[in-house]
Amino acid sequence: MAMTIDDQLREILSSALGGHASMSATELAQTALRVAVLRDDPLAESWLRLELDGVSRSGPKSPEIAQCHSRLAALVGTAEARVQISAVVEALIARRSAPLNGDDSVQGQSIGELESLYLATREIHDDPITPGMTPIDTGLASINRDKTRATTTPLLMQQGLIIQRIRQAAYAYLVRVESEIVRGQLVPDTIAQGRAFVEASLATRAPDALEALASAQDRLAQGDRESLSHAATSCRRAIKALADALYPPSEPIIDDEGITRVMDDEHYRNRLVEYVRSNRGKSTHADLLASNIAVLGTRLKSLDDLASKGVHSEVPTSEADACVTWTYMLAADLLRVDKETSGHETQEATPGGS
Repeated sequence: MAMTIDDQLREILSSALGGHASMSATELAQTALRVAVLRDDPLAESWLRLELDGVSRSGPKSPEIAQCHSRLAALVGTAEARVQISAVVEALIARRSAPLNGDDSVQGQSIGELESLYLATREIHDDPITPGMTPIDTGLASINRDKTRATTTPLLMQQGLIIQRIRQAAYAYLVRVESEIVRGQLVPDTIAQGRAFVEASLATRAPDALEALASAQDRLAQGDRESLSHAATSCRRAIKALADALYPPSEPIIDDEGITRVMDDEHYRNRLVEYVRSNRGKSTHADLLASNIAVLGTRLKSLDDLASKGVHSEVPTSEADACVTWTYMLAADLLRVDKETSGHETQEATPGGS
C-alpha cells in the first residue's frame, strides 16, 4: 500500500531528527524544505528556499518564492501575508548578520556556499608550517601564519555563527512540525486558516462546491480504493461548481491574444481563467494571478487531469490527497478575487477558533 503524505513526513522527521548531528547545515535545510513542500507550508518553504538559494540584493524574486507568497496571500489574505513574510525576512536577515570589523552587512550566499567558504577559510587558517626549513625561514613562516590567523579567525567565527544559526532554524522547524503532527495537527496553521476561509466563503457563494469538497474530504479519510477515486471526482465537481458561481456559462469571447475561447458549461477552465483576466485592475489578488495567466491555466489543467483520473482508474492516496489540497488552494485564490471585487465579506476564521 502506498505511503500517505503523513507517513512520509513521519519517516523523514524521524530520520532527520535522529541523525541531525551528522548532517551538514545544507542537508538539514534541504530536509526541512522537503517537509515544508510535502506539508504545503508556503511560509516555511519561502524562507528555506532563500537559505538554500541565497539572498539576492534585488530581492526574493524567484518564481518559486513568488508562488509561495501568492499561495500564502490566498490562504490568509494579502495584509496578513505581508506581515508574515516581513517577519520571516527579518528573522532571516538577523540570522545572516554577524558584524565583522564594524561591517554589519548581511551575508547573502546560499548555505552551501557559506559552508564551502567556511571550509576554505579553515584550511587556510590551519595551514601548517612546512617542516625542514631553516630557523630564519621557519620564524618568518611563523610570523606570516600568525598574521593569516589574525585575519581568518574572525572570519571563521562569523561564518560559523551564521551557519549555526541557519542550522538551528531548520532544526527548530523540523522539531515544531514533529510536535504538531504528534498532537494531531496534520496541516500548518496557514493551511487550516485558508481552508476555514474557503469553507465559509463557499457556504455563501457556491454551496454546491462546498458540498463537493466536504464529500472529497470524507472520501479521502476513508482511504479505500473506491473512496479515493470518489474523492478525486468530487474535487472536479467542486471546481466546476465554483466556476458556475463565479463565471456562469456564456457566449464565446475573444481573449487578449485574439483567440476565441468557448465559455459554455463544459469549458469551466476557460471560464475561471477569464474570470481572473476580467478582474485585473480591480483586485490585488487577480493582478497576482493574471501576472502569470499561463501558470493558472496549467494549474487548472493539471488539477482537472488529476481529478478526472477518479473516473477512469485507481487513484493513489498521495494523488488523492494532493488533489484535495490543491482544490482548496485554487478555491482560496479565486475566492480572494471574489472578496476583493464583489464585496462579499467573509469573516476570517482562525484555526481552532469558533
